[in-house]
Amino acid sequence: MKISISSLLTAVWAVSLAVMTFNGTNRAFGGDDASESPYTVVWTTPSQNWNGTTPLGNGEVCANVWFDANAHAHILIARTDSWDDYGRLVKVGAVEINLLGEEPKPEQLTPFRQELDVRNGALVVSYGESHKQTSASVWIDTNRPVVVVEIQGANEVEASASLRPWRTGEGETLVEPMVSDLWYTPEKTERIVVKSDVVLSNDDLKASNRVLCYHRNVKTKYYDEIARTQGLDAFENHQPDPYVNRTFGLLLCADSGHWRDETTLTGTKGKTRRFEIVAHVAQTETVDEWLEQIALIADQAGVTPIETRRQQTQEYWREFTNRSWVCFSPSEKALAELPDDAKEALIADTRDVTKAYALQRYLFACQGRGAYPIKFNGGLFTVAQPGTPEGHDYRRWGPGYWWQNTRLPYYASITSGDFDLMTTFFERYCALVPICEFRAKQYLGVEGAYFPECVYLDGAVFPETYGLQPWSERQDKLQASGWHKREWVGGLELAFLAIQAYEYTLDEAFLKQKAIPTANAVLKFFDSYYQTDSASGKLAMSPAQALETWWDCDNPTPEIAGIRAVTQKLLALPKELTTEEDRAFWQALFAKTPEVPTRVDEKSGLKVLAAAGRFAQSRNVETPELYPVFPFRLYSFEKPEIELAQNAYKIRLNHFSTGWAQDDIFCAYLGDGEGVREHLATRARNGAKTERFPVFWGPNFDWIPDMDNGSVLNIVAQSLALQADGKRIFVAPVLPKGWNVDFKLWAPQNTTVQCKIVDGHVEALQTVPAQRLDDVEICLPSVE
Repeated sequence: MKISISSLLTAVWAVSLAVMTFNGTNRAFGGDDASESPYTVVWTTPSQNWNGTTPLGNGEVCANVWFDANAHAHILIARTDSWDDYGRLVKVGAVEINLLGEEPKPEQLTPFRQELDVRNGALVVSYGESHKQTSASVWIDTNRPVVVVEIQGANEVEASASLRPWRTGEGETLVEPMVSDLWYTPEKTERIVVKSDVVLSNDDLKASNRVLCYHRNVKTKYYDEIARTQGLDAFENHQPDPYVNRTFGLLLCADSGHWRDETTLTGTKGKTRRFEIVAHVAQTETVDEWLEQIALIADQAGVTPIETRRQQTQEYWREFTNRSWVCFSPSEKALAELPDDAKEALIADTRDVTKAYALQRYLFACQGRGAYPIKFNGGLFTVAQPGTPEGHDYRRWGPGYWWQNTRLPYYASITSGDFDLMTTFFERYCALVPICEFRAKQYLGVEGAYFPECVYLDGAVFPETYGLQPWSERQDKLQASGWHKREWVGGLELAFLAIQAYEYTLDEAFLKQKAIPTANAVLKFFDSYYQTDSASGKLAMSPAQALETWWDCDNPTPEIAGIRAVTQKLLALPKELTTEEDRAFWQALFAKTPEVPTRVDEKSGLKVLAAAGRFAQSRNVETPELYPVFPFRLYSFEKPEIELAQNAYKIRLNHFSTGWAQDDIFCAYLGDGEGVREHLATRARNGAKTERFPVFWGPNFDWIPDMDNGSVLNIVAQSLALQADGKRIFVAPVLPKGWNVDFKLWAPQNTTVQCKIVDGHVEALQTVPAQRLDDVEICLPSVE
C-alpha cells in the first residue's frame, strides 16, 4: 500500500518524529555480543594462509592481513596506483611481524580471538589467557599512507618485523589470455620479465630503526606502441607515459628497535611495541627523489602523536558508518506465524543481507579515495588462487577498466551519500572526453565523443580488443573485436550518473565543469554519427549493437534509453544553470530520438520491451531490453506502462543472481519484493569457496573478491528501503513481507531520509531538510 506523508503525519505516533534520535551503529543486531553486529567479523581460530585474510584500507592504501597459529602477522600491501612496467596493478610488497619472539610457549598462543570492527577501521587480535595475553591492533592511518601495527603484552616480548620483497629476482611470468599486461593479444602472447625489488642497504638508510625496499619501472615496452597503433599519439594532449619511472615500495619503521639484517627489525624488549609501514608511489626523475619523499612521509607522521592519529582514524570510520546505513531484521509478527524452517530462513536472510551490505560498503571505503577507480576484478584485495600464474597479483580480465563493471560501485555510493568515494571515478572518466572526441573525429569523421567499453585510463583501448594492425592501414578504424565494437552506452551512462550526482549534491561547479560538458560531448556524437530518417524524422541508429549480447542491431535499446534519459534530466535542470543553446540542442535531440523499442513475444503473446528495433547474432548473456529500467529508470514501479518492462523481465532469456548480473535490480525497480528477497539471499551467500572473509565474493564472471557482486547487492538493499525519482521519495517501495528495516539514506536535493519500519508500521521518520517530508511517499507491503 502507498501512503502520502501528509496523511501519515496525522497518526498519533507522529508527534515523536521531532524528538526521534538515530544512531547508525549496531542497528539491527546490537546487544552485548559484538559478533552479532553487522559491523564486526569475529574469528576464534587463526588463519592457515592468505585465503584467511581480512581487509583493511584508508581509501588509497589497502592491506590483506592474516594471523597464523604461531603469532605471526602477515600483511600484503597494495595501493590504487602501484602500476608496474607492464601496466599491471600489483602489490607494493609484504611484511611479516613476529609478535611473541622465536619460540612462544603453547599457553601464549591460545585462546585466540580476532575482531574486525569497521566502525573504527581496526583489526584487533589476541593470543593467550587474559592475565598473560598479547594483543595486536592493525589499522591504516586515514590521513597518511601508513599501516600501523601496535602490540601490547602482559609480559615483555621481543617482537620483530621483516619486509618480504615482492619481486625477488628477474624471472619470467607467462602472460595468459586477458590476464595481465598492456599488450596481450591472441596474436602476441609472450613472457614478461619481472625485475627484482631493490632492498636498500642499512648504510644507505642511515637509520637503525628502518628498512626499505622498492620497485622502479625503468622502461615500459608498449605504451607508445599502443598509442601509435591506435592513432592516439597525434592527440595534442596525449598523456606522457604514466608507467615509466613510477616507483613504489615500503619503508618499515620501529618505534624502538634495531637492524637484524637489511630486511628485518627487532624491537627492544617491552610490553608495548609499534611498527609502521609507509607505502609510497610516485613518478620521479630519480630514485633519490622518491627515497626523500618516502622518508619525509615517515618523518612527518612521527611528528603527530600516535594517539591523535589513532583518534583521527577512528573518527573517520565512525563518521563513515553513521553517514548512512541499511539494516534489516525479521518482523516479530511474521516470525510468530511461520513454521520453524521458514522462521529460520527469514532470520538468516535479513541477518546475512544486512551484514553483507555493511561489509561491502566498508570495502568500497577501503579503496575508493585513491588515484584510480575501484577495480571490479578483485579490487586491491586479490590473493593467490589455485592454478593462477601470477600469485597474489593475478586478476582475471586484466588491468584495464571495463565500463559495465567499473560503474556499479558508484551507483551504490550515491544513495549511501559516499560522494567522496566518487571523486576519482568522475575525475578519471570525465578527463577522457577530449581524447574520445579526438578518436571520433579520427576514426569516424564526426563530432562529439564516444566512450569505448574497454579502456585504460589514458584513453587507449585494450590491444586485445583493438588489434595490432595500425589504424591508418584499416578501412574500418574501430576496434577489431566485435564484442563491444559499437557498444557505446557507456558515455551515456557516465553522463546520466554525473547528472544524478549533481541532483543529489547540488554541486553547481561539478554540474557546469563535468556533468554538462560530458553529456554534451556524448550526445553530440550520436547526433552527428547517425543520420535522421526523412520519413520518420527520427535517428536511424544503424549499424549498432546492444551491449555485448546482440551484435547486429538497428536502434539499440540501451543507447536509445540513454539518450532519452540524459536529455530528460538535462532539460529538468534549473534554467539559470544552463544555456538556451544547450537546451535547444537537448530538446531537438530528444524529439528525434526513437521511442524505446517494443515487440510482441511470439511464445507468450506478451508485448514487451525489446533489445533493439531489430536484433540478431546473440553472443552474451546480458539483458539489454531492461536497460530502460536500470540504469536509466524510464520504467519503474510508479510509472505508466510498467507492464512492458515487467513482461520483458518475465520472458528474459538469462537468469542470474550473482556477479554483475542485474536481475535483482530489475526486480527492485519493478516492484517485485519477493523476487528481490530470493535474489538477495542468494547473492549475500555467494562468498568464494576458497576465502574466509564473508564478502570476498566470486569469482563469478570476474575475480575474487568480485566487487560487482557486492555492488549489486548494495544497490538492491538500498532500493528496498528507498528509491527516488525527481523530487519524489519512495520509502520501503519493495520491502519483502516479514522484513523490518531501519535505514538512513540519501535522496536528491542534498536530502537524508531516516526511517524505522517494524511489523509493517512506520515507527520513526525524518528528513533533512525537514521540508522534504512533503515529498515522501510510504509504500508498505501487506502484512495481513
